[in-house]
Amino acid sequence: MEDLIYNFDEVQAMLKVSPATAYKIVLSEGFPRLKGVTGRILVPAAAFRRWVDDNTIYITKVPTEKTRDALSDAVAQAQETIDHISSLVQNN
Repeated sequence: MEDLIYNFDEVQAMLKVSPATAYKIVLSEGFPRLKGVTGRILVPAAAFRRWVDDNTIYITKVPTEKTRDALSDAVAQAQETIDHISSLVQNN
């Protein structure tokens, strides 16, 4: 049967981090832990899994179409700015 609650040592082991880093994580804003339990850090298993999913980033090597479009727009705006500055310099 799967645990419903993890203790600090279990969370640290699953995150594969040092105790100091684990304390920073479990005490950070937004990290799920049970209220009203003094002297122990207890984390609901389902909430922990959601937290891991919500705090996972995915890095792709190939830019998405949205990213390519944004970069293309930024390059076009930069070129317009360069052209505008060039015309100002030529007029002075």
